[in-house]
Amino acid sequence: MIAARVAGVSIWGPGLEGWAASREVLAGRCPYVATAAALPPPAMLPATERRRAGTTIRLALLVAREAAEAAGLDPAEPTVIFGSACSDGAIVGSILETLAGPDRQISPTLFHNSVHNAPAGYWTIATRSHQAVTSLGADGATFPAALLQGMTQLAADPRPVLVCVYDVPLPPPLLAVRPSRFLFGFALALVPVSSGAGPRIAVRYVGPAPSVGWTPRCAEVFEVSRDNPATLGLPLLEALACETDARIEVPYLDGRLEIEVTPR
Repeated sequence: MIAARVAGVSIWGPGLEGWAASREVLAGRCPYVATAAALPPPAMLPATERRRAGTTIRLALLVAREAAEAAGLDPAEPTVIFGSACSDGAIVGSILETLAGPDRQISPTLFHNSVHNAPAGYWTIATRSHQAVTSLGADGATFPAALLQGMTQLAADPRPVLVCVYDVPLPPPLLAVRPSRFLFGFALALVPVSSGAGPRIAVRYVGPAPSVGWTPRCAEVFEVSRDNPATLGLPLLEALACETDARIEVPYLDGRLEIEVTPR
């Protein structure tokens, strides 16, 4: 198995506005309240880019920055994995509607924000980072793909890695293809096991076999967010919040990704 330590965690979703409060909810120690606070503006961006940043970019940058800060990292230091199943569906939908109409003039700003690696570009602008940044999408398997990418990257290079997974609801008529009511995103700051800080996680890919089910401690969180592809990471986030040993199985392609969590 490939192992790492989680030096920082961040989360943002309905009623889950930051890791400090959310961990108590995920662990079942506090009741869940389904609020829907607006995403704060991305203060780390220059004013011009801040005005152009849409919801997906703001969510990605928020969780990436907060995980880096929780780990005590300079945001320009780690390599980053940005994972999203749908990217910015609102912008893609708007472009498709324009192309289907009589006037097919597309806004250059909308176009450059529509590409899958737009959050990565805004991140490098905000942090002035020269580290590697990966943007990936694997539909419903985006979370395990991003985590496995981050873990293997850390195994090859001990530089800290940020794994950020996020998705926002698609607009009609795309919403009918993947129904989702709320946005959800989170990030993990991974460092080598030898650093000695944070809970330890280990992963391995396993071929086709029956998976172990998961019963969330806070069923309301899962119910509110279950249609968002990024919530496939909720079992891992719950295990980190509970600070107990856990073995998690996440569906991945034709098999599954096994994740072992130990709080030491």
